Amino acid sequence: MLNEIAKQVGDLHVAARILQEVAKDARVAQMKAEREFNGNGFVTADVVSNDNELATPNQRQFIKSLGGKAKRTLSKAEASRVIDELLEEQRAQAA
Repeated sequence: MLNEIAKQVGDLHVAARILQEVAKDARVAQMKAEREFNGNGFVTADVVSNDNELATPNQRQFIKSLGGKAKRTLSKAEASRVIDELLEEQRAQAA
């Protein structure tokens, strides 16, 4: 593929850069396709496969700042769901 691009542009270095950009664009498109966003711009918890990983300290801290309780055994996916629920509760109270 590199040689085909080089033939079209007449420069191997330019062809290599074009190929790098095309590959980068393909990776970004693949990542976007793998992610589904909810209306808030956050990745929905059911799309992320972090059921076995423990919630991050930032997730636990954010839950606490929203008035929730974060157990140490909370998974990343569970923490994401809890955060979404707490944010939704806050929105409902504000309305």
